[in-house]
Amino acid sequence: MKNLFALFIAIDDYPPAVPSLRGCVNDVKTFEMYLNEKYLDAKDALKVKWVTNTDATRQNIIDGFDHFKDAKDGDICLLYYSGHGSQVKSPEEFHHMEANKQCQTMVCYDSRVGE
Repeated sequence: MKNLFALFIAIDDYPPAVPSLRGCVNDVKTFEMYLNEKYLDAKDALKVKWVTNTDATRQNIIDGFDHFKDAKDGDICLLYYSGHGSQVKSPEEFHHMEANKQCQTMVCYDSRVGE
């Protein structure tokens, strides 16, 4: 038996500085259904941690990675994010991998608070 540890992050409701989205939570719910119905065998286990909307702060997302600490050899760890994205200048060491020299980022619930 293998375990699939999934950390699902979905943000529809951002603070006023960031436009809200529709469908991010539903995207993740649909992906969870897909995993259960099409991917996992009866002998496999899906272990899910959800971080959504106002709870999807930078710190809570970082803390969510603790969900993976029980994974063993042969298990799978999956991070699935649905929400706004952004870009930042990539470190020079990564320029060969990024044609526009930008790294993709997640916009956490509190990413734009205080700007």
